[in-house]
Amino acid sequence: MEEKRRRIWTAILIIVPVMLVFCTIWRGQPPEMDLARIDPEEIEEIYCSGYTGGENGAFSYYIPEEEREEFGELLNRVRLGRQVREERALTTGAVKYYTLYFEDGRSLEISPGIYFKVGGRYYEFENQDELREEFLRF
Repeated sequence: MEEKRRRIWTAILIIVPVMLVFCTIWRGQPPEMDLARIDPEEIEEIYCSGYTGGENGAFSYYIPEEEREEFGELLNRVRLGRQVREERALTTGAVKYYTLYFEDGRSLEISPGIYFKVGGRYYEFENQDELREEFLRF
């Protein structure tokens, strides 16, 4: 009876950590920077670049200083879901990247689309339908 109890506890001690690791991997890694916690006043510059498709489709510009706070507030409203593989997230056609430069010297590249790129990872963009038009304005 004691041997059976010991085996059960051993199985539990092995299975529980394995399940925790699996759940963490399945959920994906959290973004390297929580967009909801970005203080718009700490954004020093926002560089926008991208490609519209076709010949001479590349573009780049800096978002004007008077629009930085509004852009930061927009980022605060983004809701990210699970992490997705890069192969699944990449699409053909138009793409737009924003590089945020912060007062403390940090920088962060983001790219809103069907999936939202934060740093080097892609996530489900849960409220993309709600915010898509607002990102297009920048």
